[in-house]
Amino acid sequence: MPRAVRMTVCSGCIGDFPHKEMYLVSRYMDRGNPDPTNMYSTMYCAKCIKKDKEHYVDIIEKPKPPKKRKTTKKKNEKNSKKD
Repeated sequence: MPRAVRMTVCSGCIGDFPHKEMYLVSRYMDRGNPDPTNMYSTMYCAKCIKKDKEHYVDIIEKPKPPKKRKTTKKKNEKNSKKD
């Protein structure tokens, strides 16, 4: 049975996205009184990162690119193609 994809809610648009596609950003607790000691981190999607630049301070972690799967051919398939 395949594993379920881990879903995370975006703090900008309140939409569900796969966790591997999300950005981790830091934000001020009180935007009216920005204090570098009062910050928290939250998840943003790629769309909200582009349009919501004034609401977050810094991008802590970017999404990781998908891993390439190793493809291996069986020896029997290799030998049968040569004939």
